[in-house]
Amino acid sequence: MAKRVHFRTDFKKHRIVLNVSGRRFMTEKTCLQRYPHTLLGSEMLARFFDASKQEYFFDRDPYLFRYILNFYQCGKLHSSPDDCPVAFKDELDYFGIPICALEDCCWYTANADEKTEQHPSHYAVRRASMKAVHTVPANYLAWKNNRGTKIRKEIREGGSIKLTYSDSSRNHVHLSRRRPENTQRKKDDNFVELTRDANSTEDLSNRHKCETNCRCRPPKSKLAQQAFNFLYGLFIILSVVATTVETIDCEEGIKCLVVYTELFFVLDAIFVAVFTLEFLIRFGLSKKRCSFMKDFFNVIDLLAILPYYIALITSQFVDTDSVTLLITLRVLRVSRIMKLTRGSSRLQSLLYTLRNCSTDLLFLYFTFTLGILLFGSVLYYVERVENPGNFKSIPHSLWYTCVTMMTTGYGDVVPLTTIGKIIGGLCCVCGVVIMSLPIPIMQDKKVEVSR
Repeated sequence: MAKRVHFRTDFKKHRIVLNVSGRRFMTEKTCLQRYPHTLLGSEMLARFFDASKQEYFFDRDPYLFRYILNFYQCGKLHSSPDDCPVAFKDELDYFGIPICALEDCCWYTANADEKTEQHPSHYAVRRASMKAVHTVPANYLAWKNNRGTKIRKEIREGGSIKLTYSDSSRNHVHLSRRRPENTQRKKDDNFVELTRDANSTEDLSNRHKCETNCRCRPPKSKLAQQAFNFLYGLFIILSVVATTVETIDCEEGIKCLVVYTELFFVLDAIFVAVFTLEFLIRFGLSKKRCSFMKDFFNVIDLLAILPYYIALITSQFVDTDSVTLLITLRVLRVSRIMKLTRGSSRLQSLLYTLRNCSTDLLFLYFTFTLGILLFGSVLYYVERVENPGNFKSIPHSLWYTCVTMMTTGYGDVVPLTTIGKIIGGLCCVCGVVIMSLPIPIMQDKKVEVSR
């Protein structure tokens, strides 16, 4: 009678899936439990479990996680010379793995940003005791419960490690070791202290404070700045609205500007006074005034206020026949709407996007122009016999092809012959294709500008 062979059927129960920013890693749970006081080997791992997908999710770098998982599987920690040492240390800190576990071959690579005088063999004994799990106590992982939020917490010593974590020093925390001072402490040589080195991070902390003060202003000044931007933007919008309303017919054949001349003059004077004061203040505080006058937005501001002063001065010295020229200068007041781009980061981003993709857009519109010339010339020779009224010449045909390729289609000019209609349909299809090409280009440039 043949001997019955029993196969293991519960291997799926011990297999887990780790989803690191969309990239999935599969390993056995017993492999992670070799280091129970690290994040992946402790009970804290359950907090990252996604019941709907039956996997553990971590919003970390999937590329660096390969070295983290290799440490659990092989017991050896390596790093790549192409990776940022600071980023690699951040990953080690997150998963609760001290840097003393790093192998000798990768020690100098991972510590290239630090001036360490100790040879990696100094920590050979400590790395040998990694399987004894003297790494990170369980309470070290308590601050990860609210990951993604800023916390400041000092965890008391849990027997082997002390962690100091603060908002201002999160990016400057690194591992340092305490040398044994006597024979009694040699038996505790596996102690690892996670602290900040005040000498090496003093300059970084000062620079961090400087950047914080520049980016994060006090609440009062920030609130005042927001209020000023709101009022200034309101003045710009009201000035454009007033410029628009004065062209409406208040009476039959009479514009509102003529009926309410004094009212619009006072409103325009108030708006120009505010814009002039703001422009002069910025000009006076500018250190490089030549560069200030060459700036595009400053030129827009100047064009928005100059027409008022030109009209005010010249109206005293010119006759009524030249008033038309002065009224024409009032068209420049519409440029005030461009002043809104100064306080709007989104509008500035749009302008930068258009500037960055200008080369690609010019090429596409050059192709668009070639299409207009091609279809316009063909339609002229096809329609000139049976439809001479609409297609008198090639320039007349260009109007039809331009309107058709822009998918506007006024309908004032249409082909009558069958071949002309077919060519008109092809012209419309080509126009749709060419007009849709700039959209993904602008979207990609917008993402680059945002980054």
